[in-house]
Amino acid sequence: MMNYALIILIGLSASAALADDKVSGISATGTCVRKISVDRASISLATTSLQPSPGRAMQEATREHEKLRAALKNLNLPGAAFETDNVRVREDREWVGKKMVSRGYLARIGISVETSDIAKIGDVIAVAGKHSVKDIGDLTTFVSKEKYKAEYEECLESAARNAKDKAQKLAKGAGVKIGKVIDITEGRSGQSYDMGVRFKGVKALGAGFEEAAAAEPSPTIEAKQTEINVSATVLYKVD
Repeated sequence: MMNYALIILIGLSASAALADDKVSGISATGTCVRKISVDRASISLATTSLQPSPGRAMQEATREHEKLRAALKNLNLPGAAFETDNVRVREDREWVGKKMVSRGYLARIGISVETSDIAKIGDVIAVAGKHSVKDIGDLTTFVSKEKYKAEYEECLESAARNAKDKAQKLAKGAGVKIGKVIDITEGRSGQSYDMGVRFKGVKALGAGFEEAAAAEPSPTIEAKQTEINVSATVLYKVD
């Protein structure tokens, strides 16, 4: 019987200790909303060739691709990055009357062009026109990972300061003072890293496109800002 009493006494003592350790506090959530200017842009181009055989089609597409690639590199784009993509060759067929007829083999070689000078994308489009490129993919402007990281971390610090300001005002209204930080939680809303701003493709196929794309001056490329929204919830001990 005494053993049971001792166990109950120990349990009550532990509960009392836990109750004493409970800390009253003031919790506040700070926020930071920041507009970020995009700092990079990319666009996709592709050379194509329709020939009687797949080998000839790929050969001609490759020849045009290499000429285009050299011309693009001669632009000396700031922070340039190039990537060959979507290389393929297929039979091109169309309906003639009531049956499918082969038009030959269509080869395609794509190249993605990226730069830190958004305005220079207009020069890329002009070069594509001069090289008779009839397939231009979607234009994308975006925030680089390096810039996003720096902006996000600055905004996170701002959110924490905002939380402290709110907590101090709450404490003042309650007639107390905030003490040390007990807990802090990071939060975010809106976009995470995928900070791309995509536009409808500058895509055109057909006669007359080469002349239009190569016309001077090259088109002006503008991009809107994007936004990050960060929060920090901080729990302060009450002194």
